[in-house]
Amino acid sequence: MTQFYPAHSRYIENSNHYLWFSLLPKTLTYTGPFAEQNKTGNIGISAERKENAERFMFLAPEEIQDNVAHNWEPMENILSRVQEKVAQSQREIFMSSQQYKVDTALIYQDTNRREVSITIYLAVYDNPKKDIMEPINKLRELSSPSLKGKTTYDTKVGNPDIFKVDTVTGVGKIIPLINIEYAALTAVQPNFQAPYIEGYPSFCELTLTFKDMQPMSKETFRDVGSKVTVG
Repeated sequence: MTQFYPAHSRYIENSNHYLWFSLLPKTLTYTGPFAEQNKTGNIGISAERKENAERFMFLAPEEIQDNVAHNWEPMENILSRVQEKVAQSQREIFMSSQQYKVDTALIYQDTNRREVSITIYLAVYDNPKKDIMEPINKLRELSSPSLKGKTTYDTKVGNPDIFKVDTVTGVGKIIPLINIEYAALTAVQPNFQAPYIEGYPSFCELTLTFKDMQPMSKETFRDVGSKVTVG
């Protein structure tokens, strides 16, 4: 089942001419280091579409910002340390206030997990509870852990659900803008605005923050096809 927000007929009938954020909830499980299918010793990720899961289709805003960040640090090798010692000795010998800067090449260190914040605008069409509050509460629920304990002291919890995030046309054609296979929903931040109809807001600026659970690599941006996914 797919639910469009907004659900106006003008967007649905011409949905191929609009860009949407597709959020498909999935059940998260981990494969342990001793699992048969994981002989590398690493903990793996497995996710399956939730039974009867509703796919959220949010109309994309006018602006979409993405950020890919890598950490490069100065290379610390024997040569650089020797040069630094020489520079320090020269300052001591000549009693000079002149500073010496040792430049070394940069070496790649690490890449941050991809994190994307999506701003969605929800407005009342004919029912503020259904048009605004319903998708927000569903996302709040999916992003939260489940409590499996039956008593106050039994604190065992289940994993929150994760999402497959894609930018797609209304007919489900994947567009290679924002595409994350395993995305944790780390923040749901609604900004409710008046006028209030029967106590419910008539407008909401909703910010959703997703973090890619997999390390970023060249493969992250490869093989993003144009297949149809909405169903």
